Amino acid sequence: VAEEITFPVRVPSPVTVGLRIMTFAVTRRTAFLLTMADALFALLCGSTDRGAVTGKGQVPGINQPPVDGLVQELLLIKPEQKAPERFLHNTMELEEHMLSCVEQGKVEEIKEMFKRPVEGRAGTMAPNALRQEKNLIVCTATLVSRAAIRGGLDPETAFSLSDDFIQKAELLHSLEDLARLNVQMLLEFTRRVEAAKCGGSGSKLIRSARRYLQAHMDENISTEDLSRALGMNRTYLCKRFLEETGQTLGHYMTAMKMEEAKRLLAVTKKSAAEIALYLGYSSQGYFGKVFKKQFGITPGEYRDGGN
Repeated sequence: VAEEITFPVRVPSPVTVGLRIMTFAVTRRTAFLLTMADALFALLCGSTDRGAVTGKGQVPGINQPPVDGLVQELLLIKPEQKAPERFLHNTMELEEHMLSCVEQGKVEEIKEMFKRPVEGRAGTMAPNALRQEKNLIVCTATLVSRAAIRGGLDPETAFSLSDDFIQKAELLHSLEDLARLNVQMLLEFTRRVEAAKCGGSGSKLIRSARRYLQAHMDENISTEDLSRALGMNRTYLCKRFLEETGQTLGHYMTAMKMEEAKRLLAVTKKSAAEIALYLGYSSQGYFGKVFKKQFGITPGEYRDGGN
């Protein structure tokens, strides 16, 4: 561990040491290191509650009404809840679905995920509810930052954003604020990935087009259909796409379908034929041909290890 984790020249605080070990543990899925991080905080700080280490403080904007009213609406944890003795762990399918939504910049789908009943819980990682939620934010920040990078977000931006949210979490002292921060974090990463996929400008027009295509992924949408749905001239829409994304509209639409195909191959058990039908392709053979042209391998090869 010591050989793989690098620290600044200055002596890091116990909080920094513990969080870095925890982040390393999450990326390697190592339960031992998570336990070690907890023990380190207890030994160096004389407390099992790392939330007490940072002292009291307010993070600008956290306790204010969120810009997006959905954040207040979608709080996942009530302040009076206590950490139960046992948790049902989240299914791998749920985690993979969440990360794939971040990776593909599916903002609306992330919002819908928070509106649905929670399917399981995280495992117990702390003796009290407050520390539990802080640990979960560390884990979530680590996973979603990597998903965002895979989705096209600049690595330095992703890591800085992850660090920022983890530091903000350490300054909070209520489950409600931590739940709000968790929602904000997932939405922020997903929005940034969406902007990256929409080209340098990430204009409202490109975002609207992308969200429409995501919502109608199971339909055979033409460029004419899209321009009509957005209420604008097809020629103008094609010109804007080329200017802002560097791709033709038709190529962009195909690339979106192929990215969705990759996601379905990775996180579902649907066959290539079922995925082809869902994405509006007339035959599995044509779907496979388009997929190979886009990624250099067949859908079967991708599922068997190409991913």
